[in-house]
Amino acid sequence: MEATLYGRGSCGVVLVPQINLDRESWHPQAERLASEGLVALPIDEGSDRVPAVLAAVEYLRTEHSISHVVLMGASTGGEAAVVAAATKPDRVDGVITLSAAGGVVRANRLTGAQLFVVSRGDEQEFVDMACELNDRAPEPKHLEIYDGGAHGQRLFESPHRQDLWTNVLTTITNVCQN
Repeated sequence: MEATLYGRGSCGVVLVPQINLDRESWHPQAERLASEGLVALPIDEGSDRVPAVLAAVEYLRTEHSISHVVLMGASTGGEAAVVAAATKPDRVDGVITLSAAGGVVRANRLTGAQLFVVSRGDEQEFVDMACELNDRAPEPKHLEIYDGGAHGQRLFESPHRQDLWTNVLTTITNVCQN
């Protein structure tokens, strides 16, 4: 796993890119999270996605004494975030997915707060996945379906970016204050 660390604080967010992007694609979001007093860690996870996400969680917790960790992943990165969080529910405090590509069979094992985001005009499989993740995940959870067709990280470039940021920051704040 390769990563870039942004910010300081006691609450961290691991950013997992979609398959066609890398950690640098999270730069604007990582800077924003750091400006909000959070630690952001965008990663390049390679082919072993879930172990890389879990390694990032452990890195934040052990090397930077992060007390709360949220995973935010897009598309295949969203699937990796859900699976990683379900694998180590005692180490991950929240999950945010943007057009998640999978993870439904493990959604019932998530802990903490979850936010599932998708565009109504995205491919139907991603819309269905967000709805099913939300159906199977325990509370607290929130499903946000935006108009348009933005997929994954491109949601941050959509006309809904301000509302998306509000939802993302609210979810992270709820996790970090518990």
